[in-house]
Amino acid sequence: MDIQNQHRDTGSTLIETVIYFALLAVIMGAVSVAAFSIVEAGGRNQTHIYLQEEGEFLLAKLDWALSGASNMSVISTSSLEIVKYNFPSNPLRFEVIGGVMRLQAGTAGQQLLHSDRVSVTGMVFEHIPATDGKPEGVQVSFELNSFTPQGKRVQENFEMTKYVRR
Repeated sequence: MDIQNQHRDTGSTLIETVIYFALLAVIMGAVSVAAFSIVEAGGRNQTHIYLQEEGEFLLAKLDWALSGASNMSVISTSSLEIVKYNFPSNPLRFEVIGGVMRLQAGTAGQQLLHSDRVSVTGMVFEHIPATDGKPEGVQVSFELNSFTPQGKRVQENFEMTKYVRR
């Protein structure tokens, strides 16, 4: 009898084994949800950084074009034409058509200014007239849109005001 009691104390019952497996399943589920959240957040952050880089590039390109401008005109809310001093490829025309921002320099063909993973929406060029000794300028605002690797839409807003000193 002593041997039989000793054998029961060293093993585990079926109920204990089922409980251990249930706890293990709950822990594995929590770990997989946490891992998925980390991967998704990483993709979202990567897309935000990518949009920031694209937006900063577009603002820098507009700033370059407006620096040294002898004339500028807002053709429409989504189109701006700039003439630069001593620049062989005048005029420079920035325009957004169908979510794509393009630059045309002189008679050359249009160049795409951002990657095809990004679309530009809400582009507004607003002319600021010269008043009270302040130079004329232009205010630019737009929104960039893209998708995370998981397919979620991400957007970033950008704006800039540039005064043209002649």
